[in-house]
Amino acid sequence: MATFNLTKSTTVATLKELFNTEFGAKLRIYSGRSQAEDSATLGELGLTNEGEFGCRASLTVGSFIERMLSEYGLKVKIYTPDEWVAVLDGLTLESAGKVKKNAVKADMESMIAYQRTDDVVEAAVADIKKSATCGDYTINIASNNSVTVLKGGVACDNAKGALREVAALVGFEVDAAWTTQQLGSKLVYVINNGETASNVEAAKAAEEAKTQPAPETTKSNGELPGRFTINSKGAKVCFSRGMLQFNPAKYEFRFAENQYDIIGTDNEKIAPNYDGWIDLFGWGTSGYMGCQPTEVSENDSDYGPAEGDIAGTNYDWGVYNPITNGGNKEGLWRTPTSDEWDYIMWNRPNATKLRVKATVCGMKGYMIMPDDFWNNRLRIPLDITATDCSVNQYTTEQWNQLEALGVVFMPTTRSRKGKKYPYIFAWRTWLASWDAGGYGQYTNMEVYGYQKKYFGLGVRLIKDVK
Repeated sequence: MATFNLTKSTTVATLKELFNTEFGAKLRIYSGRSQAEDSATLGELGLTNEGEFGCRASLTVGSFIERMLSEYGLKVKIYTPDEWVAVLDGLTLESAGKVKKNAVKADMESMIAYQRTDDVVEAAVADIKKSATCGDYTINIASNNSVTVLKGGVACDNAKGALREVAALVGFEVDAAWTTQQLGSKLVYVINNGETASNVEAAKAAEEAKTQPAPETTKSNGELPGRFTINSKGAKVCFSRGMLQFNPAKYEFRFAENQYDIIGTDNEKIAPNYDGWIDLFGWGTSGYMGCQPTEVSENDSDYGPAEGDIAGTNYDWGVYNPITNGGNKEGLWRTPTSDEWDYIMWNRPNATKLRVKATVCGMKGYMIMPDDFWNNRLRIPLDITATDCSVNQYTTEQWNQLEALGVVFMPTTRSRKGKKYPYIFAWRTWLASWDAGGYGQYTNMEVYGYQKKYFGLGVRLIKDVK
């Protein structure tokens, strides 16, 4: 059993080093939602209980995290030895230090399955009882299902009372109607399978999710479920299910099937009779006043208005055109204004906690979370302190769960001319004019700048909602 002496003067660096030496995995300690500085002391982070913290190598990651928070007031996470990704809650501390480099969720799930197989084999070999150990407690279930609880090797007179104490240690919610045998059996299963009560619920939810199709974002109207506040008055919008796409030959607009879909280099095939899809457009090329979506001229007069704001005008793609999988009626959608993008990205309450760089299904980009995102239980690793897209990487299964919570993903697109990857370009409604000619403002989610009208950027539409 590893023992850590936690005092208010213990530094973050010391505890991290001791943990890494003992288990091989990487411990992260947080101050709020940010990682604490190595020089910070546990007292500065709000340590609520000084003393020795003992934990077995067989303790699960989820149980370790919960105990550190409930017993000591410390918020921690455990990452793989190469700090590639957070370790799944179901792995033991011993297994956490053995996760391979660049591991994905499936790799860790297979390790959890292996742990469970070992438990089953061991129980089958013994065949005379089931047993589980938690701290100083040992729960024994005889072949006749009678339950005995030992504390420090001494049998407890009140077995059910002792079981309740064990349940509190592992965060298991007890139903008052359960008998001693029922509670004992459930606790043995929870402890031996490396799961707390919340983990059991999450595992069931994950299994159900696997049998369900990708969340339907209502193909008939193209809306994503998330709601985003766009100004100080509390007005809200929802986003379209994907980037805007256009087929010149069919003269048809649609939304991309997935948020991470982009056309890429096929945009170079742009032509009035091209029977394929494009998703990069010149400024204000909705089709109004001859400003066609296929325009590639470098003459500013061939595009939208010289300057000003196209908000609510026919130069806006969503205002002027029906979107076949977005309600198929003109006027249902619109392009975000500059002020609205600013408010969503920077000025919403907790805005810094509602955006993060990520890689979704292999595509780099930015995830933008709806206003109520953190009101949901999220059992998927998400590090909002990430400075690049390599930290938060999500499989299709994980992304389906995030999208169901209303998360918007802006993929790394490009412009037809000028800078390309890894920037995220998207038109706003605002336009300015300088001596060099008309420019349309874009955002790469970090720095604002200006692109010439003919460069061609992506379009992501929004809809006003109550």
